[in-house]
Amino acid sequence: MVARSVSMETLRYLAAQRQVADALRVAGIRKGTDRLAVVIFGTGSLDEAVTHLGWTRDDSVLDARGKDLEVLGIQSPERGSVPSDRVQDLALERLALVDIEQ
Repeated sequence: MVARSVSMETLRYLAAQRQVADALRVAGIRKGTDRLAVVIFGTGSLDEAVTHLGWTRDDSVLDARGKDLEVLGIQSPERGSVPSDRVQDLALERLALVDIEQ
């Protein structure tokens, strides 16, 4: 573990970054954020948390299609090398490289 907490380590992996500061730049919440992904650690219920906060669950926020993957270092030529329904595999490959490059 590189980060000091499981939540920051999770964000680091989500953003496919070796450094926490870079992960926050790529995937952190900032002014104007209107969609986000939530991870529940422990025995909590995601649906209960969403209801309690008055939010609406939309799993499409996790879909890589249509997202700008350049923040993960995935450039257009690389993105064009796979079928559009496999773009998420490029993001998973970047994540795998985070561990290898440490």
